[in-house]
Amino acid sequence: MTSLRNRRILVIDDNPAIHLDFAKILGLDRKPDELLRATELSLFPETANDHLKLQFEMESAYQGEEGVALVERARESGRPFAMAFVDVRMPPGFDGIETTARIWEKNPDLLVVLCTAYADYSFLEIQMKLGLSDCWVILKKPFENIEVLQLAHALTEKWNLAREAQSRLDDLEQKVSERTRDLLHANQNLRAEMEERQRIEEQLRESQKLETVGRLSAGVAHNFNNLLTVIQGHTSLLQAEANLDYDSRSSLDEVATAVKRAASLTSQLLTFSRRQFLRLRPVDLNAAIQASIDRLRRHLGKGMSLDFKPADSLPPIQADAALFEQALTCLTVNARDAMPPDGRLFIRTAQVNIDRAYVQQNAEAREGPHICVTIQDNGTGVDPLIMDRLFEPFFTTKDVGQGYGLGLSMVYGIVKQHQGWIDVESAHGHGVTFKLYLPVQTGPLEESSSP
Repeated sequence: MTSLRNRRILVIDDNPAIHLDFAKILGLDRKPDELLRATELSLFPETANDHLKLQFEMESAYQGEEGVALVERARESGRPFAMAFVDVRMPPGFDGIETTARIWEKNPDLLVVLCTAYADYSFLEIQMKLGLSDCWVILKKPFENIEVLQLAHALTEKWNLAREAQSRLDDLEQKVSERTRDLLHANQNLRAEMEERQRIEEQLRESQKLETVGRLSAGVAHNFNNLLTVIQGHTSLLQAEANLDYDSRSSLDEVATAVKRAASLTSQLLTFSRRQFLRLRPVDLNAAIQASIDRLRRHLGKGMSLDFKPADSLPPIQADAALFEQALTCLTVNARDAMPPDGRLFIRTAQVNIDRAYVQQNAEAREGPHICVTIQDNGTGVDPLIMDRLFEPFFTTKDVGQGYGLGLSMVYGIVKQHQGWIDVESAHGHGVTFKLYLPVQTGPLEESSSP
């Protein structure tokens, strides 16, 4: 607003009469009639701004040092001068040129009018001392009143316009900064969403890959079983011969043993491909795990321990208890091989409700109530580079001849055949945690069989 504009003027001159002249020219030597002014404003309110535009505030300094001190104090108080009339010749002490240079050290925004009646400095000399700038002009003495008024009005207005421009520039920079910050934040969110989408797509691709491998495994296992049936049948017929020599009977026994191992392998392939025959019945997982704890402990080393903490009041689920124990056995043996001699294995159960947010993070998850069985060890953990291959058939990090058949791929098949999924958390050297999620059926539970 106009009433807030800075019209403060500093006059620096060693002649007191000059200060009186400036006061007269600027209209500061007479006090306005407040009653007359109030009456004028009530009759002609449109003249209010015109009156304020020509109202200046002036302070005086009679030496350069005094003027520099006034400029510094005015700026520190938050009421800086907009311009200054500075006499060039002011003996003794600073002359006008040095005074101006020192003033700009305190307030570089102050506009200066250099008043001189003599050729004390040429324009080139002033330019060399003060620099080529639009912050100073020269006023030759004797000057006309209109020149002083014009300079006072023009330079104070220029000072105010410069502050307004700077204020708007600061506002613009702040808005640009805020907008940039918003854009950076939006970019970060977009990048996070893209990374999350990529992660989910990778999960989906991995799930589809395992699904494809499962279908292939089911076909191979089915045809392989047919071949094994023929081999086993003919082997049994030959073993029934009474006149076989010792070497032939030993060879047939080896063939029969290999057939049994191959049959077990095809059974595991069917489990992974979710073609295994299920005997579903209502199962209390806490009771089922508790019943198998002793058998699981026997799979661990002598110095190792197994800690089971069941949740309270778990609802029963539809499951094949024998296959579930087979999955726990596989995970226990897998943990044993990864743990130190004094390793500890933890098994926990809990009831959880899977919401939409979780499903969006996991391509295999489903909404609704589930039982979560957590198996955690303090072993060597899983290298992140092989995390995506954990459930692939025949993939292992163990030496040749070690392992538990198809291992984790069989666990994956069992859990998937129960309409569940597995989450794995691990850091190399800090153990691994498997979380098996099995759905809680809201309808009545009954015994059933399914392939």
